[in-house]
Amino acid sequence: MTEPNRLVEVNDLEVVFDTVEGRTHAVNGVSFSMDAGETVGIVGESGCGKSVMSLAMLQLVPRPHGKIARGSIIYYQRGKAVEITKLNPTGKAMRALRGNEMAMIFQEPMTSLNPVYTIGEQIMEVLRLHQKMDNTRAKQRAIEMLEKVGVPDAAQRVEEYPHQFSGGMRQRAMIAMALSCTPNLLVADEPTTALDVTIEAQILELLAELQRDINMAVLFISHDLKVIGEIADRVIVMYAGWVVEEAMREDIFQNPQHPYTRSLLAAIPRIGRRERLVSIPGRVPSLSQLPPGCFFAPRCPAATDQCRREEPQVFTVNQGHTVKCWNYWDKEVQKTS
Repeated sequence: MTEPNRLVEVNDLEVVFDTVEGRTHAVNGVSFSMDAGETVGIVGESGCGKSVMSLAMLQLVPRPHGKIARGSIIYYQRGKAVEITKLNPTGKAMRALRGNEMAMIFQEPMTSLNPVYTIGEQIMEVLRLHQKMDNTRAKQRAIEMLEKVGVPDAAQRVEEYPHQFSGGMRQRAMIAMALSCTPNLLVADEPTTALDVTIEAQILELLAELQRDINMAVLFISHDLKVIGEIADRVIVMYAGWVVEEAMREDIFQNPQHPYTRSLLAAIPRIGRRERLVSIPGRVPSLSQLPPGCFFAPRCPAATDQCRREEPQVFTVNQGHTVKCWNYWDKEVQKTS
């Protein structure tokens, strides 16, 4: 039976790309759920499949080379289950959800905003399409949204083009566009990347405030655990297309179980720390040439022969805390022996 507050369920999701190097498994058997009003943070290095998974949530995986090969994404629309993976990506039903009930802040606003249309025109297009507003009401709403996200002189700047906005202001404009239809789910893919710390703090505060106003669920994707620790209720750690650990924020930071999670936490800079920053040796493997066994084994200081040979199972640490690691299983065996 589905939880009454459930908004999204992702089950055994696999996203693949056919490339000259062969088939690439960008997302490999990912499962998680989200409730209304909840913030779920997804963290991992570049190349771990975070952005591809976020695109799959809105049926935006680049075609024809990319596709959802397995699994399901179920969105609960006023209590009715809608299986996103069965909808035509360009069909009427999917377009009615995308941008209206499900919205996305893309990683780089300068490449996501159309340079030949004003900021106002791009926000107004969403409102005309989904809310059936006329031009006058749509423009008024666009100005209101720009004001809400902190763009000064919004009535004047609504007529300006993306190149006339700074990086932080473009990001705010992207947020205004994404939130103009008050979506139930916001997917934010690295929304604070390349912003200075002052603007980053303002945007995080803005997202939290708007989330409280409309009870919106947020899927927040980042490579920065420090940012995830500020905004997320629950954290998912991804590595090479896998979910390697999932837990409430407090458990991830106070009781991490996967060696990769512990390595990410050890690499966070801390004020007053005198020792050198810890780095993770090696790099994320090519998703078209994944190693046998555990994908993290070549970089893991605790890897055993079993890790290098067999894919780890997912073990339950406690309620809501899971880890995909043979090392955790070995420790549990030692406790009971």
